[in-house]
Amino acid sequence: MAIINANLFSPETLYTSNSNSSIYIVNGKIETIDQVSASYLPDGCKIIDAQGAFLMPAFIEGHGHFSSLGLATFKINLFSCKSWMDVIELVKEKAVKLPKGTWIEGEGWHQEKWNNKNHLYEGYPEKELLDKYIPDHPVALFHASRHSAIVNQHTLDLLGWNTSTYIEGGDLIKKDAELSGMLIENAIEPVRDLLKAYYVEKQIPEKALLKANEICFENGITSFHDADTNFTEVSRIENLQKKEANFVNLYMMLHETLESLQQNKNQVQHLTTDRLTVQSIKRYMDGAIGNRGAWFFEDYSDADGNKGHCTLDIDEYYQTAKFALENNFQLCTHAIGDRANYEVLKCYNETLNTSKNARERRWRIEHSQHIRPQDIEAFVKNNILASVQTNHCTSDASYVEKRVGKERLKTSYLWKTFLNKRIHLNNGTDCPIEKVSPLLNIYSAISRKNDQGIGFNFEERLNIQEAISSYTIWNAYAAFQENYKGQLQKGFQADLVLLDKDLIHTAEKDPNEIKSTQILMTISNGEIVYNNL
Repeated sequence: MAIINANLFSPETLYTSNSNSSIYIVNGKIETIDQVSASYLPDGCKIIDAQGAFLMPAFIEGHGHFSSLGLATFKINLFSCKSWMDVIELVKEKAVKLPKGTWIEGEGWHQEKWNNKNHLYEGYPEKELLDKYIPDHPVALFHASRHSAIVNQHTLDLLGWNTSTYIEGGDLIKKDAELSGMLIENAIEPVRDLLKAYYVEKQIPEKALLKANEICFENGITSFHDADTNFTEVSRIENLQKKEANFVNLYMMLHETLESLQQNKNQVQHLTTDRLTVQSIKRYMDGAIGNRGAWFFEDYSDADGNKGHCTLDIDEYYQTAKFALENNFQLCTHAIGDRANYEVLKCYNETLNTSKNARERRWRIEHSQHIRPQDIEAFVKNNILASVQTNHCTSDASYVEKRVGKERLKTSYLWKTFLNKRIHLNNGTDCPIEKVSPLLNIYSAISRKNDQGIGFNFEERLNIQEAISSYTIWNAYAAFQENYKGQLQKGFQADLVLLDKDLIHTAEKDPNEIKSTQILMTISNGEIVYNNL
């Protein structure tokens, strides 16, 4: 295959060319760049005329939830709701179409983004209206952060929960000596278990994976770092990839208990095929900022006495880190609050100090959002990666100062500071918590503004070259794949995306235009997997 008349761009090398450039692909790899002529090409070679469009390495999603991305299409989308009553109406519409007893799941609501704050208790919705209008279906509606949920009495009855129920690392909010239906952090996990069993019964998981694959290709994504998976999911994906000719390359983080990891390490340790890699372990040190679950040293500025949650057992976490080191797993830990980031950095450095090749371990902190100034250097010592989601900054912009106050906000979402300290950065959308679009995420990286123009700490913005790198070669580095993925170079994997706008010039002239940029074509391993040319 050859692509002609393209405007080529490659990050890091800053390889740019005019709109008459070409690229030649052989056996799924880049063979020749910008020196392709008709006489050079073999007979029968497929030629694609890019007509001056912008050709760059395909996007690598650096932190997302692959199966959840597909499952989201089977749920009620609550992202656009502006009030609790908006949510109720959507659930009522769904309920009338389903037999009694059928599960109803939704996700995406965010009370801080509602115009109407009626029907809230302690800042959260409560189940009274769900019980009134949807009493005959178990209902679970997950917050946009996916770290809390509101459920109805039907669901609480299935769980067998009451006011005496206690969940370590979580909370069941009470109202008038009864459960309000609002579940925080670890309290949502038993609900997820019930839903997983239901979806398996209905044979939804494989359909969801195929849908996620389709969505990724439509968005120019050919590789995906799955930030929470398990042995069952790995097996399901491995079998599905054997049947599907074209499938996203998945780099998967195992969220299994330490005991399970120890028992199954020989079965899956460093499983690598041409489209699947398993060499990382995932842990959650805290929750999210939206539901005040992120763990801080000091109280939330808008909730006296609340510092958030530590969501794991620290002793077991240190044992997991030791296991990861001894068995050559990358450790990837969710940490948002400053206390959570401190505890992760402390564990990482104490553990890695015993390793001769600590800097090559590339252990990651997923999110790395709120960092005390005195803790920044702790990233540098053992090459700990800051795995950020630039769209979280803009998504949180309308309320984060209320949560953390002006002083803590000064050291939040520190992308440029990380780079200036030579701390490796990589980027992701955290989909489906946020929209899967890498282009919207790149816009967030260079603007630090939400759709209402609200933003802060603009000195921490990335430039357009850095933003593109964060979604290509830097994500490849975070998965130990930088030697064959993420750039336009001879011998590199032919994972490419063709766009209708030149991102470099668009960022200079009108960055807002990046948001409306169209994916014209996605190429994975030299095969066209999405075509809108």
